[in-house]
Amino acid sequence: MPMPETPYAFFLSYARGVDENLVAEFFNDLEFEVRLPLGRDRKNVGFLDREGMYPGDDWKTVLIDRARTARSMIALLSTDYGKSGWCGREWAIFTERIGRVATAPDAEPVRCLIPLRWSAAADQPEVVTRLQNTHRSLGDDLLIDLKRVGGKPYFNALKTIAAWIVEADRSALPPLDRAEAAAVRPAFGDVYSSVSPPAPPVPSRGTVPAELRARLVHALYLVEPLRDSGGIHAWIREMEIRLGPLNIKDGSPMVMLAGVVRRAIQHPDAAMLDEMTATLEISAYNEPALPRVTELIRQIKEWRYPS
Repeated sequence: MPMPETPYAFFLSYARGVDENLVAEFFNDLEFEVRLPLGRDRKNVGFLDREGMYPGDDWKTVLIDRARTARSMIALLSTDYGKSGWCGREWAIFTERIGRVATAPDAEPVRCLIPLRWSAAADQPEVVTRLQNTHRSLGDDLLIDLKRVGGKPYFNALKTIAAWIVEADRSALPPLDRAEAAAVRPAFGDVYSSVSPPAPPVPSRGTVPAELRARLVHALYLVEPLRDSGGIHAWIREMEIRLGPLNIKDGSPMVMLAGVVRRAIQHPDAAMLDEMTATLEISAYNEPALPRVTELIRQIKEWRYPS
């Protein structure tokens, strides 16, 4: 398959089959933070196998191509990471690329392979533990725990990691030849371990993908005033001033937010989605999650109401 004109800024490497939904949410959050400084014109920001592959793709070729060309790799360390032969292959390809640059005269340190403590950091292969996987700006908590709780510590961690990715992107790590990359042996793990299956077919325009709806619900929940039912009721009342009764059923905050998103997508036009953004820009203008909410609403409008 043809390679994109500009390499991906980062490639997410993780052990498949564990916490995959949380990994996907983390990837989407991180990609958003990286896209801001790189600009909207940058087409290829982050690559995650379950979102970047489609039925009919040769997944081995795709993974090797991304690992041999992406400007950086974020490795999410877990109990199973060091056991995965494909994680070991991705790691080895990046190590090979970095090693070729590091041997050049007067070479500056290349920080393009970035291991992070996702759900575990102990019992990793020696080649993994050789690299630093913590930083004071990320705190002592595992990334998966920061992700589950959300709030400012999580957003601060995202911004820190995004800054590292942008710095690595500017260094423009040279790609590895396709044949050479395919011949690289895994640095660790079971060479027969596989990856997750390809992503499901992309929905037709007019139908909003379920994952995109779920991402908006999650992003709304990260907005502080919307983390309890009282704040959600107040938000709904603000929207009802312009839109009329919305008939959102009571429930837990997540259930109510899902109801708001579902009702907005059912609306005959984009008025409710626009009102969601407009009211939050007044009541939660200083919230770190607001740009993410705004961007997701923009994407949903493109799917639901194609021009």
